[in-house]
Amino acid sequence: MTVISGVFNRPDGSSEPGVTIRFQLLENTSHSFINENPEVLTDEQGFYSIDLSWGKYCVTALRGWRKDVLGFIYVAPDGPDGTLNDYLLTGVPPVPAVIAGMEEMYFQMKALQGNPATRVQTEGDVPNTASGFYLVLEDNEKGAPTLYLYAGERRYWLAMVDDTQ
Repeated sequence: MTVISGVFNRPDGSSEPGVTIRFQLLENTSHSFINENPEVLTDEQGFYSIDLSWGKYCVTALRGWRKDVLGFIYVAPDGPDGTLNDYLLTGVPPVPAVIAGMEEMYFQMKALQGNPATRVQTEGDVPNTASGFYLVLEDNEKGAPTLYLYAGERRYWLAMVDDTQ
């Protein structure tokens, strides 16, 4: 078992008591089952400590009804003890670029939730500083309206198939 422990801090650096940190196991292992959810509650000083078996976890922070995905971690079979940030910063073993791209798009979409796509006639109407979703109504390259996600220096397009025929 690996011990993950430390003080859970807010972005301003102050400790945060009363937060439930949940570790959802994402894959079956020889010793546990998928979707196992060990969790720990931070104490009055924001301290937490939990023993985790090896595996890949999705880590969330629960504050009342609010649930924030903190990221993904991988605990190796003989992994070293450390803080949650130690593990969040090292992440998980390298994943194929396609999967990494999908995860990045997922987190971008979560961040933009509630902000609908901006409609533009052509791709030339998209500003150079675009961020978020844009629906290009006349996309000559794709031959049909196309949904793009602009995230930093990257542009993703999402395929849409007309299946009404």
